[in-house]
Amino acid sequence: MIREGAEMKVEVIERGDSKILDILEEQDSPVVAARRAALLGVANSVTGSNVDTDGAFLPEDAGTHHQISLEAIASYTALLGNGDDYDKTVREIMYIREHGEPDPDPVTAANAWTSAYEELEDKVNGKPMVMALSDELAGIAKTRSMLGLPSNDGVQVMSDDVTGIQTYELSDEVSSTIASFNDEIAAYKEKFIGSLKREEEQLSFGFKKSDDEGDTQSS
Repeated sequence: MIREGAEMKVEVIERGDSKILDILEEQDSPVVAARRAALLGVANSVTGSNVDTDGAFLPEDAGTHHQISLEAIASYTALLGNGDDYDKTVREIMYIREHGEPDPDPVTAANAWTSAYEELEDKVNGKPMVMALSDELAGIAKTRSMLGLPSNDGVQVMSDDVTGIQTYELSDEVSSTIASFNDEIAAYKEKFIGSLKREEEQLSFGFKKSDDEGDTQSS
């Protein structure tokens, strides 16, 4: 999150085949200030000391790191119905991480993402989506609502913090870095959506059987 007086920097970290955006929100942001206050204790946070109550030194460049892989941006983009707006997805990931997710349903074990997965799976497998009652949300709209995000049509929101997500803005450096990976993120998103296709329906669409399968049938 970047608010008045806060700055962001970004670094790309490579771990194996994955690329991870390490977005640093510098220490003058409200989130980092609150964390420092908790570490320093009330008295030291007021004086601005960088030594905590146990005498441990806190670095002057302390900040909040948001590490988000390109694969995560891709899957979240699909599950949140954000099209190819990857900046929006990164802002919403940061919001979700800060505000948390609701607990799963104690009976069904469904979580905030269940309905979004169901909508995507139905679409990719050519099945009609089960319609919710007129006063209920379903699919991606329900997921966004449960996570406290405004709906993509800007109407339905369950969260009390309706305007909160609007304060999450990315620096130009972060946005340009995300844009440089647009093609890779799009490929990961296509792969993620493809993974939701059910095996029995893949076969019905004429996918080639493995050689082992063919040998078994011909024997």
